[in-house]
Amino acid sequence: MTLPGTRPLRLLLFALALALGGPRVAHATHVPGSSEPIDYDGTLVPGVPSAPGTIGWSNPVDGYDWYCFDVVQGQTVTISATRLSGDIQLNLGLLRGVTASGNPMSDLLPILVNTSNSTMPNVTLTYSPTFSGPVTLWVSTWLGEAQGTYTLTMTGGSPRTDCIPQAPVSCEAGGPYLAVCEDVNLDGATVVAAPGSSVSYNWSSSNPAVTITPSGGVFVAGGAISPVPTSIASTPVPCGVTTTLTLMVTTASGASTCTTTATFDDTVPPTATATLEPAAPLPPASAGAPSSVCSSPSERQFVVRCTATDSCDPAPTATAVIHTERHEIPPGGGPCILISEDTSVACDSTVDIQILAPPCPANPPQSASSAPTPGVIAGETVRLVVTATDRCGNTGTASYDPTVTPTPPCSDPPLPSGACCPPIAAPPSSCPVPTCFSATPPTRPSTAPTSLKSTRSTITSSITSRSRRPGN
Repeated sequence: MTLPGTRPLRLLLFALALALGGPRVAHATHVPGSSEPIDYDGTLVPGVPSAPGTIGWSNPVDGYDWYCFDVVQGQTVTISATRLSGDIQLNLGLLRGVTASGNPMSDLLPILVNTSNSTMPNVTLTYSPTFSGPVTLWVSTWLGEAQGTYTLTMTGGSPRTDCIPQAPVSCEAGGPYLAVCEDVNLDGATVVAAPGSSVSYNWSSSNPAVTITPSGGVFVAGGAISPVPTSIASTPVPCGVTTTLTLMVTTASGASTCTTTATFDDTVPPTATATLEPAAPLPPASAGAPSSVCSSPSERQFVVRCTATDSCDPAPTATAVIHTERHEIPPGGGPCILISEDTSVACDSTVDIQILAPPCPANPPQSASSAPTPGVIAGETVRLVVTATDRCGNTGTASYDPTVTPTPPCSDPPLPSGACCPPIAAPPSSCPVPTCFSATPPTRPSTAPTSLKSTRSTITSSITSRSRRPGN
């Protein structure tokens, strides 16, 4: 379409070749020079012959025609040029990309492939691309050939709406991303590309333990700035893992990469539960009596119930400890001392628990009935503590205090010899007695100090009245 920049030199070579009678192939080339301007004649559609093109070195002088289409990586394209008229001998070549009309061919160097100075009227070019994107096709003829027409047929490529270069592509990876568990949505990435352009994207991680799903794909840019489809980055053990994520986006106009970071951490403690359940149900309460099972001191079998749950760890562990405290008289005598003990127990195991009598008032000798039974967990206070631990070392605790009520209440019958109560007359309500587990608190009988006072007042009044009879 345009006069090549080397036309005067080529015409001189052509005249010299004719004068010397040498073959034209030795004095001209079909490969355009780097300064050759590109002026597109149109786009190619796969399988559809192009409109006839005109090329030649007579008026109008036009030694090169230019076309464009898209290629797909690994998908072979074939372009066939067929002469329709004239003495032209055709040559074909491909350049990567497209440029604005009028720009020199140097904008698209290097040359991908060409038919190497063909001397045939018809020629076929085959190419297997190693990339996806636009290409520019040139059609040329020998210097000095008058003029002719041709048609082109392309297969294996993709059509373009025009040969106008698209805006450069760029991306933002978003973030930095923080996952409080093992997954995080990479939902902040964007790409700047021409609206309607096809964008391929691919995520990669510097840490092989972090996987990204999906790692890539293709989408159509919906605007000047388009969101990249959301991927999910995951790691099986999110304990302070930080990784660099790289996003690569590619369009027909080029490629761009951008990076961000993702930190995976589990700082949320697991949840624990703790319960002591009676191994057998309490008997039903009888009239006037609470429902309880106890001895003096009380002893009963219980099942340790404990659980551990976590929002990140599907299998946190639970450990259980029964903490007890009791008072004992030292072997050599003296004031009571406090004994604290922790006993590890298994979840869902059955344990024997004794609730001992309260501390001795005024430090009297501890009764034999208040001493712990060997092999039994015993204490004046009993607490079940469950600790839940997740895979990142976070812990959560729960505790359970058994409900203990005095049963039976202190009453008039004297306590056995050696019991915890001091051997002095004392109101029954002050007597510390052995305790046990009970389903309902007992009802203590009410005393009647008011009625005693009333009787005393009546007797006094009667005596006073009798002493003041008339005549005495």
